[in-house]
Amino acid sequence: MRRFRIPALLRLLFVATTFPASELAVGQSVSPAPQAQGHAQHLHREFDPKRDLARLEDPRREQWQKPDEVIQRLNLRPGMKIADIGAGTGYFAVRLARHQTAPIVYAVDIAPEMVKFLRERAAKENLTDRLRIVQGGQTSPNLPEAVDLVLVVNTYHHIADRVAYFRDLASSLRPEARVAIVDWKKDAPMGPPVHHRFPPEQIHSEMTRAGYRLVEQHDFLPHQHFLVFTRIPGPEVDARRFWNEAYSRPNPPLAGPPSAILVEAVRGLRPGKALDFGMGLGRNALWLASQGWEVTGVDISDVAVEKVKKAAAERQLNVEAVLADLREYDLGEEKWDLIVAANMHDLTVENAPRLIAALKPGGLLVVEGFHADVRTATNFRASVGIPPGHPTNQLVRVFDGLRILRYEDTMNVRERQDRAPQTFSRVHLIAYKETAPAH
Repeated sequence: MRRFRIPALLRLLFVATTFPASELAVGQSVSPAPQAQGHAQHLHREFDPKRDLARLEDPRREQWQKPDEVIQRLNLRPGMKIADIGAGTGYFAVRLARHQTAPIVYAVDIAPEMVKFLRERAAKENLTDRLRIVQGGQTSPNLPEAVDLVLVVNTYHHIADRVAYFRDLASSLRPEARVAIVDWKKDAPMGPPVHHRFPPEQIHSEMTRAGYRLVEQHDFLPHQHFLVFTRIPGPEVDARRFWNEAYSRPNPPLAGPPSAILVEAVRGLRPGKALDFGMGLGRNALWLASQGWEVTGVDISDVAVEKVKKAAAERQLNVEAVLADLREYDLGEEKWDLIVAANMHDLTVENAPRLIAALKPGGLLVVEGFHADVRTATNFRASVGIPPGHPTNQLVRVFDGLRILRYEDTMNVRERQDRAPQTFSRVHLIAYKETAPAH
């Protein structure tokens, strides 16, 4: 199966005492400091506003930097906090601060003269409420709080110990935060010396060692690679805290209408007892209840459970919302006429024997999820280190104790909120628990 690329979400800039080649105009390059050695090599240059400003803010840069399209691919949401590390003159930071979603932008730079210039620019352009200037350090951006997005444009190659830097950066990232790296291609007609330019495979390898997963890659920039990563937390990650934060956002994930495959699967069925395994914000549970089903929804997020309880009460629907870890919740035996598991991936597979046992004879199982080959921002569960989806035919194998009525692996293309296309593959399963033959 082919792999799909997906929309981008972040970018990180870093100016290490050195001036970022990301800010160089066509034909400009910087020589390495004579004392630099190996991968820790820096390209040293002091910032001089009088000398450099016109070049760094040259309107012709837009032709190849494509800042508006880069920002569009970042898929900004209201209330986000963004770090522009190595912000330079504010080429991206100012544009981000002016975005209609009104984010808080931390413009970070390690050069004192650059920091001074940024403060003066923020004040002059009346952006101090959204654009906050931070004096960065050699090994840390010194962010005052955790952020949702980090942007690094043409500066990755300036960082001395990149693996250590990004590993430590994780403590300044919110659970679903992403890091976007834009850096020079080998054949770009501008930028640093060739030995300071890395192929995307090297960036991917180093970020993997630092504890990140590649989730997006874009090719529209003529002279730069554009890769987006999300961190892979260790086993200590608190799933309840993660989902509580996700479901508390102004635009939470997995909200909206019920799963189309579920609506189709239950059409014409007599309502009975239904279990929503991993209920989330209740899009499926509430819809089933509106169709006359007696619904129990289980989720690990107390934020989600309280929101579903409130919605059910307001709409006078019969939904029992239960706060529990799905691995520990007693599913019962031959208890449910219908079980729906949407986007639970590994938890669906891990609990397959229990789900089969919990179905009544004649009961129906509906599973929806992403395919394992998907690389999409929509599949945010990848950001907590959970495999991104189901490998081909996995669901058929793990639910072979049921009669498979329908299995499909479909490719979807839809328009995101920022109108950028999003391509991904979905997996659907509808299975039936046959009744025991009469003796």
